[in-house]
Amino acid sequence: MIRKMIFLLAIFQFVIAGCDRSNQVNLTFDGTEICVPENYVPESNYLDNWLETNAKGMDSSEGSKIIRLPPELIKEHVPEYILSHINKHDVDLKHEISGIADRLSNIGSPKGLAIAAWNVYQTQDNPLVIQEESGRYRIYHWGEGSSSWYLAKEVPPKDSGKEMPSDWFVGYCNNNLDTCSQSVTYKDIFYSYDIHLLDIGLSKEVANIIQRLFSDWEKACVTNN
Repeated sequence: MIRKMIFLLAIFQFVIAGCDRSNQVNLTFDGTEICVPENYVPESNYLDNWLETNAKGMDSSEGSKIIRLPPELIKEHVPEYILSHINKHDVDLKHEISGIADRLSNIGSPKGLAIAAWNVYQTQDNPLVIQEESGRYRIYHWGEGSSSWYLAKEVPPKDSGKEMPSDWFVGYCNNNLDTCSQSVTYKDIFYSYDIHLLDIGLSKEVANIIQRLFSDWEKACVTNN
């Protein structure tokens, strides 16, 4: 019985070896398909790829997926991006972009954090707004002493009814993690990720690069087909 199992496993490995091993992971989010380099999708492997391509009943590609982008990739397009820094624990911490790609249809409100920050005076009793040296504003929704805050380009309105500018919100930041939550939307894909506080001034440039990567990955699927 054991010999038979070893024989079958050898055949299966041979079949996988004969497949197109392009080092890409095919991910589908509703109507949008992207082909992402395998090393950017940490839980992927060749066996998963083979099953997704050849055993549709076991395809789990429509769920959320972790996508991690090395800092070198970002710096290639954004020269000012910081590759790493020595943190408070004396560790050389790489500024990897780590996030979760999900179906846009799964997201109730893609701009939920921005809306919450915009309406903070209507929903919180004593929000604290402090202007940084950069000119941006920290909005502490839980008041002074909180370790997290909204980051925005302007002070939120104290009167409701004012329309929120599309580029007003920067991110939701956490002092303990030294990161700010960001998100981009590409067709049917919603990608939420963290960027280091030291790079937050480049958030728009980084978002543009991520958008371009998703576009390139979608084109890669067409090319492969």
